[in-house]
Amino acid sequence: MTKIPDGVANSLFELIPDLKSLKMVSQGKVRNNFELPGHPDKLLIVVSDRISIFDFVLPALVKGKGEVLNAINIYWRLRFKGKDNFKDDLVAFGQDIDFWLPNNLQNNSDLQKRGVVVFKLDMLPIEAVVRGCLTGSGYESYLETGQVCGNILPPELRNGSLLEKPIFTPTTKAESGHDLPMNISQIKALPYGQDMIDLAIKLFTKASKIALRKDIILADTKLEFALNSDNQLVVCDEIFTPDSSRFWEKEVYLSAMDEKKLPPPLDKEFVRKWGKELECPLNNLDTEDAGNINYVHPLTVPRQVLEKTAELYHDDIFKMLASVELEEFQTVTMGIK
Repeated sequence: MTKIPDGVANSLFELIPDLKSLKMVSQGKVRNNFELPGHPDKLLIVVSDRISIFDFVLPALVKGKGEVLNAINIYWRLRFKGKDNFKDDLVAFGQDIDFWLPNNLQNNSDLQKRGVVVFKLDMLPIEAVVRGCLTGSGYESYLETGQVCGNILPPELRNGSLLEKPIFTPTTKAESGHDLPMNISQIKALPYGQDMIDLAIKLFTKASKIALRKDIILADTKLEFALNSDNQLVVCDEIFTPDSSRFWEKEVYLSAMDEKKLPPPLDKEFVRKWGKELECPLNNLDTEDAGNINYVHPLTVPRQVLEKTAELYHDDIFKMLASVELEEFQTVTMGIK
């Protein structure tokens, strides 16, 4: 179970008090999932402004982050909808979620900006990680073994190297703590395994091409799937957001690689950098240790770090990807008044 600091655990209920009238099914690092009365096959997912790094939820909020994540997720769903037999769990977004909501939650613009209604499905216990560039834990594995999750790679690759083609590098999906690497052969042995690999790489390839046209490099991503009643793979959760993916601005990436450096990603890097520079760096701590949790939860994240992060989510990554202001997307595409 994700451990959330008391100071931010109720932030969504403070913003949208009537959410308390719904039964909460689960609370993740960022999202809260609720049952919908009269619709047992569906869920309401609401995105908060909570922020996590290194699998710790911090005692801080990034203003508007939930709105940005929800809008980016919807942006990508609409880009894929109706193409190549794409199947996802999305039922309604924006003002259309009102159809499924109790009367007391309808016409709430804060909820419409942060919430989606989805089909209730049993998620597969796999994080479908796809990499187009070699970095992060994938690079660490490569340095040790020359491969990542059974994908053998050429010698002399650097941190950040663009791969000849995307690779599938699955992990377990831990309810708490860190996800653990899996070998691709373990996935291929599953009835749906090869289909998952093919679909994840296809989606990544298409998203990469779309992002590149916006001068953004999609370095890697995490996808989640479920099986529907026809045993078909369905895309669930968030897709190609700054919380599930690593984006690099193209020109910044090229300059950094020329200097043999790693470019800063368009995500929560300011917060991540702060966490690494603490007296007890968060990236070195075990998330299952109660003492570590007690150390993290009272911390104070500097205001300027949170403000820079909010600006990056809102003004950089969303505007670059969608080519419109967030408010215009919410009004025109999501139909929110």
